[in-house]
Amino acid sequence: MKEIIRRILREELEWGFSGEYDYQRGYCHYFAYDIIGRLKKLYPNKDIKYYILFADEIYDYDEGIVEGTALIHVYIKIDNYLLDSNGFTTIEDANKRMKEWIQEMSEELPDDYRLEGYVKETRRFPTGYINKTQCDLETIKKDIKTFLSNPEVIELLKMIE
Repeated sequence: MKEIIRRILREELEWGFSGEYDYQRGYCHYFAYDIIGRLKKLYPNKDIKYYILFADEIYDYDEGIVEGTALIHVYIKIDNYLLDSNGFTTIEDANKRMKEWIQEMSEELPDDYRLEGYVKETRRFPTGYINKTQCDLETIKKDIKTFLSNPEVIELLKMIE
């Protein structure tokens, strides 16, 4: 029953939360970076950390030279739940998202490159990905406040208490 409720709320959030930025593509790390502190205050007894999907772009199969690392998506992990702007999802769905992203992006790479995905769980976000000039941080804070005050989100968060 909880899974059905989670799925319905996730579908509602996908259509009901329209912040100024796309927090599913390109701005997910700003969403996570701002919301994690608020969630830690709301739930001080919960194990809350970042659940980050990365992919290394590797050149030369033999040498395995990492040319760069792509940030695929950032979730907030609360105990065993993953939260982003679409609501809660499962670790399996997050891993599926990473595989789909890798498959899609691999089509763009030369034959001698490959992408290898991995997950990093951490309490501190790698701040090199935060560029304060890339977006308006006040707008993100306003979007997060709107997100957290959404009745569906409030109900969703009650499920983790």
